[in-house]
Amino acid sequence: MLIPVIFATAQLMFPSVNGGLAGNGSAEFGANAVFLMSVGFPVWVSSMSMHLFFAERLSCHVEANPIDRNPAWSCPLRREDFGEGDDAYDMECERLAAI
Repeated sequence: MLIPVIFATAQLMFPSVNGGLAGNGSAEFGANAVFLMSVGFPVWVSSMSMHLFFAERLSCHVEANPIDRNPAWSCPLRREDFGEGDDAYDMECERLAAI
């Protein structure tokens, strides 16, 4: 996120023979460079500070709440679709669980 700010600063500071604006913010694209510098840098500082302040907290949260990669399986079939007996329902759920 800092690269646009660096490029806008370079564009504004470089002499015109090198493709820059020679410090002239009122030239064409000068307002764009000033805007990118004045808005981009605070946004970058804000994003950087969020990462610095909350990275340790996120790490602690991940350690305290590990991801369960094998959750308990439940049969997606409805029991009402198999009539009176549970045998057909159980057999079909076991067949699906094996897949």
